[in-house]
Amino acid sequence: MINVPATEGQEHVTRTISELTSATKYDFSLFTVFENVRSRGVHITAVTAPRNTEEFKSVGQNETSINMQWKKVNDILNYILEFDGRMINVAASEGQEHVTHTISELTSATKYDFSLFTVFENVRSRGVHITAVTAPRNTEEFKSVGQNENSVTLQWRKVNDILNYVILFSGSEINVAASEGQEHVTHTISLVTSGTKYDFSLFTVFENVRSRGVHIAAVTAPRNPEEFKSVGQNENSVTLQWKKVNDILNYVILFSGSEINVAASEGREHVTHTISELTSGTKYDFSLFTVFENVRSRGVNIAAVTAPFNPEEFKPVGKNETSITLQWNKVNNILNYILEFNGRMINVAASEGQEHVTHTISELTSGTKYDFSLFTVFENVRSRGVHITVPVTFVVLVSECLSQGGMSVSCFSEGANSPQYSWTLDGHTLTDAQLLSGNNESYSITLKQNIYGQLVCSVRDDISRIPTCGFIYTDCTLPNGMHITQTVRVSSKTLCIELTANSMMNTDTTEDRSLLIFGVRAAVVILLLTGIIVYFVWKKKKYQIAEGSADSGSRTMKYQENSFVMVEMSSATEI
Repeated sequence: MINVPATEGQEHVTRTISELTSATKYDFSLFTVFENVRSRGVHITAVTAPRNTEEFKSVGQNETSINMQWKKVNDILNYILEFDGRMINVAASEGQEHVTHTISELTSATKYDFSLFTVFENVRSRGVHITAVTAPRNTEEFKSVGQNENSVTLQWRKVNDILNYVILFSGSEINVAASEGQEHVTHTISLVTSGTKYDFSLFTVFENVRSRGVHIAAVTAPRNPEEFKSVGQNENSVTLQWKKVNDILNYVILFSGSEINVAASEGREHVTHTISELTSGTKYDFSLFTVFENVRSRGVNIAAVTAPFNPEEFKPVGKNETSITLQWNKVNNILNYILEFNGRMINVAASEGQEHVTHTISELTSGTKYDFSLFTVFENVRSRGVHITVPVTFVVLVSECLSQGGMSVSCFSEGANSPQYSWTLDGHTLTDAQLLSGNNESYSITLKQNIYGQLVCSVRDDISRIPTCGFIYTDCTLPNGMHITQTVRVSSKTLCIELTANSMMNTDTTEDRSLLIFGVRAAVVILLLTGIIVYFVWKKKKYQIAEGSADSGSRTMKYQENSFVMVEMSSATEI
């Protein structure tokens, strides 16, 4: 019971009753007292206000809502949330310590002031206040706009005027501050490993609240291939080779506006690829890229060439006993060629503006076949080569003195193709009147007796005129009727005569035959005339002198009139 003295002059009496329990309903009875006599009394029920909630906070948000949470006050189930001029009655559930309520239809990236009241018997607590924000929107146009072997450049569109962003990747977190006034944000992340795929997450940050995040995968560029080179070519293709980059199997070759995708094989260290349908004798610039997840390396570049065509009409157009002249058609405007033969290599530089190339090879050996290979050379690359065989020709003369006093002469050409012969005596064509057999175009002729002068045999084949050979022919008749055979061979430095063992054998055989003839003649003379004996003795003596001269092996044959066979040659060649 509480005695309450009123104050004079005031219409109303106010009294506060303290030390009550919060959120408690009290029944109050009020009595008027006059001279210690109470009125019948009036009765009301009143309650104390409830306590404020505790642990009032935002426990989550998205772009259009905020999740609020607080601790329930005793068993009170009614609460009021006020924000932005709005009031929301929240009914808590029995048996739960905390109350959670989601406020929707909010604006993204917006700060809100919230007030929370506990309500008991329609009486509110004083209220608690917090500020909470909705999450910002995710960025748009998040993408990789560049990379190299150890970095990736990312770009996105800024969200409204928000300047703070966070990138997460591989356990790392990067804060990115955007610049005002720019629509897009660009950021380069330095990495370590080339040719690697990374997962990036990007968050817009507003009042320390992140957006849900957007995610992309981006890669660092792979390394360039090593050992990129041309390992072969022909007239219409080039074969390229390079070392594979780690286990990457995809590569791209660019050249002349074309792009070729090359798939390497697993388990092999090198990649080889042949590019076909190219133009012969042409230089190409090739660029090679490693490709990882559709990202190319910076690229390596080489120049490579296709092989040129072989020359056409490669043939000999002239030769003598020590040289051969070769000719061929120039390939397009290529000026460099290589001739190979007998282990030798000759570089031949053609002249501009000429259709044919002609080259003479000297210091060859007569009577020898040479295999020539000719290559067109373009940018140090050879054609496949064309090949011919050409002999170096010479002339051999074989002459035989006949017992009748004439001379048989044969002209042989070693290494000539389809030889054609012609004879001259003292520079004039032989006539039938000077010949016992053969004609001016025969390889073998027989001269009549008492024909003298410089006899020359000339030979022409389908390439050139072979050097001529000749000798001075005087008298072939020996006093005893013997005859000899001579072999004459062309030489540019020595006399054109060679008395061979064969010719010596022929001389001995001729001598035996002459002795038989001599015996028959002697018998006839004895029967006819005794006086012939004196002549026979004289002739036998002369024969012994001739026999001694033949057996001596001398290279100059002496005759009765002290004349001798003299040989000379002509080295002129006519094309």
